[in-house]
Amino acid sequence: MATSALHPGRGRKVHHLHGHYPPTPLNSWNARASGGRVLIDAMGPTRVRRLVVITGFDAGDSRRSGGWLNAWLLLPLLRGAIYADKYQQEALVRASSMDWTILRPGFLTDGRATGTSRALIDLTGIRARRISRAEVARVMLACLAERRHLREVVLLTE
Repeated sequence: MATSALHPGRGRKVHHLHGHYPPTPLNSWNARASGGRVLIDAMGPTRVRRLVVITGFDAGDSRRSGGWLNAWLLLPLLRGAIYADKYQQEALVRASSMDWTILRPGFLTDGRATGTSRALIDLTGIRARRISRAEVARVMLACLAERRHLREVVLLTE
């Protein structure tokens, strides 16, 4: 990750990191947490305060939003290391002094941006649905431009 990409005059930064897949005992999955730490440290001495982070719909307190099969079987067995990294990433962001927003998109598709997504804070009775990567990008840019969802964790779904 290149921290020189920070633009002090603009005051915002988008954080979307990926690591090597699949994680192995020799290559643990920590790209998001370690990259987030570097990014937050780099933002500190600059005037960049706005941070939008994309994690996943099953991270943190939204674990059950993908349904029982995903929460209790697929997530722990197949993606446990990936989501452990996302939990650490979110904890670092929440503990920071940045003006952050954490976006947790539902099941990603390759469709077009629709402008019809729902940004949900209260997940009571909610199940994540599909959402296009283009729609996630549209919402992310709106969060930056309009300072939406400051210091909130948001589930994005159609």
